[in-house]
Amino acid sequence: MNQEIYLKIGVVVLNENDEILLIKEKVDEESEPALNIIKGTFDKPHESIIDCAKRECLEEAGLEVEFLGVLNILTMQSRGKLKIQFNFVARANTDKVSLPKERGLHIEGENIIGESWFTNDQIADLEPKDFVADYTLRIIREWIENGKVYSLNILEDQF
Repeated sequence: MNQEIYLKIGVVVLNENDEILLIKEKVDEESEPALNIIKGTFDKPHESIIDCAKRECLEEAGLEVEFLGVLNILTMQSRGKLKIQFNFVARANTDKVSLPKERGLHIEGENIIGESWFTNDQIADLEPKDFVADYTLRIIREWIENGKVYSLNILEDQF
């Protein structure tokens, strides 16, 4: 059986105060807005996975970032598709986020309506139901609880 495989990225973005950026978005017109980290699909030819994550940070939040490392790699089944998500931790060059609509961008399939920087204490009060996907809170809590990342060198491009 052939199964579709999607490669995804997620980025836990920190500011200089170690607050975490969460965007608020609607998955579709009928859904309630929910929280998310920067996420995207790794699908551009000749783009490294790190370049994909950088691009998503620019597209979704208008932020240039410096990557601290790889947090984890998750695999999940969703609607008969296999998703493999590479999660990173990065530090933003500024606290000033600019959403796509503020920059006149329309990104197909994106409906980002807000953003906020959250302290660890504020994140402790959140529940999985507050997020677009329940695993997103697990990703964030792994960073808060362990603070461990792996070297970006474990991802080697072969273009």
